[in-house]
Amino acid sequence: MPDFQAEVFQIGILAYFIFHNGLPFLGHTWREQVANIRYAAPVWETFVPVPIRKLIDTALHKDPTQRFASATDMLVAYQTIQ
Repeated sequence: MPDFQAEVFQIGILAYFIFHNGLPFLGHTWREQVANIRYAAPVWETFVPVPIRKLIDTALHKDPTQRFASATDMLVAYQTIQ
């Protein structure tokens, strides 16, 4: 079911795209892509400041309960690193 953690995941995808100009989970087939979304960690090929990377990694966590509870919580976390 869609929930706030799913929205946080989507924000993480967008943030990753901003820094890499690409998606964090790729595959040659849709099955590979789904498997990578479910099980693979994003690959960090360009420099991203560690606090921002941790923020994005948390947003992209495989376990929804380990993500930010909402976009508002993600914003609060972002404001504390500045």
